[in-house]
Amino acid sequence: MEAEVRGARELEWLASHREAYAGQWVALQGGRLLAAGPDAGDVFSKVRGLTPPAMVMRVDEEGLASAGW
Repeated sequence: MEAEVRGARELEWLASHREAYAGQWVALQGGRLLAAGPDAGDVFSKVRGLTPPAMVMRVDEEGLASAGW
């Protein structure tokens, strides 16, 4: 259940900020932006080891996202 709540917060954040981050990778935790940038490796390295893990997703140019923890 907690993962569902966390996922909902990240998706709410994304809906509000997707235009500003189109084409970038973002790392979110509890609806807070932790890192962002064009390189997935850089973003993942900034949040590696966090507990709970951050959700990292790429926001494509059309504003859609692909995600993972």
